[in-house]
This record gives sequence, C-alpha cells and structure tokens, in this order.
Amino acid sequence: MSKGFKRIISVVLCLILLSGTVAAGGDVLDNFIDLSIIRASAATTYTSGNYSYTLDNNNNATLTKYSGSTNGTVSIPNSIDGYTVVGIGNDLFEKAYSITDVVFPSTLTKIGMDAFENCTGLTSLDFPASLQKISADAFKGCINVQNVTYPVGLTDTIDTLYGNFPKITSVKIPEGVTSIPNFLFEDATTLTSV
Repeated sequence: MSKGFKRIISVVLCLILLSGTVAAGGDVLDNFIDLSIIRASAATTYTSGNYSYTLDNNNNATLTKYSGSTNGTVSIPNSIDGYTVVGIGNDLFEKAYSITDVVFPSTLTKIGMDAFENCTGLTSLDFPASLQKISADAFKGCINVQNVTYPVGLTDTIDTLYGNFPKITSVKIPEGVTSIPNFLFEDATTLTSV
C-alpha cells in the first residue's frame, strides 16, 4: 500500500471513531482530549439587563450589545453581574443618534471600533482616567462634539479623534503628552481652547 492510501485510511478510521464517541455523548473523547481548552476559546456572550457582554481571560467584561434607550444620557456601568467592565465593544452604540451624553465607567480601558459612530447627538466627551485605547473610527461622524477631555494614560491615540469633530471648541490634553501630531487641529476652525 502507498503512503497516501494509508493516510486516507487513517483519516477515515479516525472519523469513524470520533463519530461513534460523539453519538455516545462524547465521554470517551473527553477522556483522551481536554476539550475545556477548545470550549473556552469560543467567546460566550452573556446578557444582563440592557447589555450583552463577553469575558476576557481575566474575567473582565466587554460590552457587546445595548438594548436600552438611546435618548439623552447613557450611563455605562462599572460592573455587570459582578464582572468589571473594561471594554466598550465594536459598534455598541453605532447610529444611536439621540445619545447626548455618555457617562463612562471609571474602569474603562478600551473603546472598540465604530463604538459611537454617527452618534450625532453627542456634544462632549469626558474620558475616564483608566482609558488606554480608542480604536479607529470609534467616534466617526460625531459631528456635534465640541468639548473633549483626555485621560492621562491616553497618549498614542490622540490623533484618531479630531477629524471627526468639525465643531470642536475645547480640548483638554493631559500632562504627560509629549507630542501632538502635525496638523492635528488643522480643520478645527471653531477651536478656541486647548
């Protein structure tokens, strides 16, 4: 027999063996392979109140869906089901036109892509001191933002915001920022305070 034919037979026999253990409830397979690693790699989504979330390896939560009211102020919790909220997921409030203000949790470290895209009702952003990362286009289309307060820890993503805020009038840049990208405020013709 050729090597190729032996490999095909081996694969077929393995598939037959595996299909028999799956039909038997998988107990035999669990004795040979630690399936908890495979099962844990798939992100599980949990729901609590108006939020859905996932947990990272440190059991910190990233909010992935919001089903509550997007009129007026939205307060994002510091914790959900006992887990610390550290992330706002991609697209979480995308096109929530009526949000006028966001109260960020003091535990927040990252904001995902397009998280607040086209939230045209937003007029100011006051980020918590814990924030470390704002992903691309997180505030794209938030054309009515006028005031932004940056946290001390956010130094490398400062350039991802300003092209999105044509009506910006005030920016508070924290101590510790050592450089500002060229032309950062080039189109900010309404900017009066930095």
